[in-house]
Amino acid sequence: MKRIILILVILCFSFSFSSLAHEIPSVTGNIRLIDEANVLSQQEKSTLNKLLLDFENQQADGSEFFVYIVNSTNNESIESYAEQVFNYWKIGSKNEDNGLLIIVAVDDRKVRIEVGIGYEGLVTDLIAGRIIRETLLPNFKTNDYYLGLQKGVVRTIRVINPEFIFDSQLNEMNQEEYNNEIEELSLSELITFPFLKVYLSVFIGLYCCMLFRHTKKLKNLILKEKMGYEYRKKSKDNKHTMKHAWNDHIQKLELLSQYKIHFPKFPNVVIVMIIGTFCALLTAQFIQNGDVQPIVIVLFIFIAIFINFFSVPLLFIGLFLLCKSYKEQSIKINSIITLSPKDSIFHALYYGNISTSYSRSSNSSRSSRSSSSFRSSRSSSRRSGGGSSRGGGSSGSW
Repeated sequence: MKRIILILVILCFSFSFSSLAHEIPSVTGNIRLIDEANVLSQQEKSTLNKLLLDFENQQADGSEFFVYIVNSTNNESIESYAEQVFNYWKIGSKNEDNGLLIIVAVDDRKVRIEVGIGYEGLVTDLIAGRIIRETLLPNFKTNDYYLGLQKGVVRTIRVINPEFIFDSQLNEMNQEEYNNEIEELSLSELITFPFLKVYLSVFIGLYCCMLFRHTKKLKNLILKEKMGYEYRKKSKDNKHTMKHAWNDHIQKLELLSQYKIHFPKFPNVVIVMIIGTFCALLTAQFIQNGDVQPIVIVLFIFIAIFINFFSVPLLFIGLFLLCKSYKEQSIKINSIITLSPKDSIFHALYYGNISTSYSRSSNSSRSSRSSSSFRSSRSSSRRSGGGSSRGGGSSGSW
C-alpha cells in the first residue's frame, strides 16, 4: 500500500513538472522576445528583440533581458508566474544573477518587471513600479503594446547603463528626455502614497490617543494626591498637613478634576508626533512598494521632524485662541505646580525630585520595577545560464 501511494505521489510531481514545461516555452539562440498573444507585428518584434540583444552585448557581463507576452496566466498570480518563467529560463549569468524579465498578460491586463538578484540594487521595486505606472500602463490602456514595451525597455536599460548607445532605429526617441526621467527616479516622487491623507490621519489619531492617555494619567495623579492628603490628616504629621497651603492645593485639584478632557504638554506632543509620523510613513511606503530604500528612510526622518515642528505649534496656537478650557487648564495647572506644597506629588514632578512624592512621605515602601530583557531569541537543460529571482520587481494592472 505504501509503495502504491509513493508511486502516485511521484506521478503527480512528474505530471506537474511536465505541465509546467509545456506551459512555458523554451527559448534558444538569440530569441529574447516571445509574443504568444500576437499583439506585435513582425517588424516590432524584430526591433525589440534587437534592442534587448544590444543591451546584453554592451553590458558584456552575462546580463540577459527577456520580454514575454501571454494571453493569461491561468488564474495564477502574475508575481508567481513571472518568477517561474524567470527561473525556468535561467535568465542572467549564474554568478551575477543579472537577469531582467518583462511579462505581460494581455487578457488579465497585468504586467510585471521581474528583476534578478544582481540588479535589485539598481532596478529597485520603487523604480520598477514607476516604470510600470508611468510608461507601460498608459500605453497598454490604449492597446499600444509596442510603444509601451519600447519605452519601458529603454527606461529600464537607462537605469542600469546611462551610457547605453541606441540603434539608429530608435533615434526618434528623445534620449535626453529619458536621461532626465531616470535621474528623477531617485530624486522625486519617492513617496508613492497619499502623504497628506496619511499624515492627517496619523496626526489626529495620535493626538486623540494622547488626550485620552493624559486625561487618565492626570486624574490618577489627582486621586493619589487626595489619598495622600487624607492619609496625612490621620497620621501624626497632622500639624504639617493641615496647613492652609495643603487645603488650598486640594481645592485647586478639585476644580481641575472637573474637566472631562486634559490636554497633553507641548514637548510630549512633539516627540510622539515625530516618532508616530516616521513610523506611519515607513509603513505606508512598505505597503505601497514592498520595499523602503535607505534614501527614503532618511527623507522620512527629515519630513517627520520638519512638518511636526510647524504643525504642532499651530495646533497649540489654535487651542489657545479657540479653546477656552485649554486656557483655563493651563492657568490652573501652572498655579497648582508652582504653589504646591513641597511634599506634594506635583511639586516633586515640577522640580524633578520624584523621591519627595507621596509614596515617600507616607512611609509606604514600594519596590522599583526593573525592565526585563528581551532575547532575540525548477531546472532546465536548454541554456547554460543560471540566473535566479527571489521575487524582486514590481507589478501593475490596467
